[in-house]
Amino acid sequence: DVGFLRGLAHPQLGKAVSAIHADPARGWSLEAMAEIAAMSRSSFASTFRREVGQTPGNYLAGWRISTAQALLRRGVALKHVAHRVGYGSQAGFLRAFRTSVGLSPTEWLRQTDSG
Repeated sequence: DVGFLRGLAHPQLGKAVSAIHADPARGWSLEAMAEIAAMSRSSFASTFRREVGQTPGNYLAGWRISTAQALLRRGVALKHVAHRVGYGSQAGFLRAFRTSVGLSPTEWLRQTDSG
């Protein structure tokens, strides 16, 4: 099985996964993630994909959206969420959210609250 838990359990990848979870707003680059894992960029990227089942960039994007959803559920204002999860602009965050979830954050929250 591949996935988050396998990546977290990996002695090197786990350090990077934990760091991403602790600070999703950081300007993460492949180099920064690989450095935390004490691996070369290429080795980190291929090992991450093999163990987790997706690229580091896709994993980061998914974690940012999940974190944004948790913040929205807790009542954090939409205007503050984009920055707190690592998007430089609200427009970029809104595009990424809609691409990932299929709804705008407001639509998603309304659907979540009514469901």
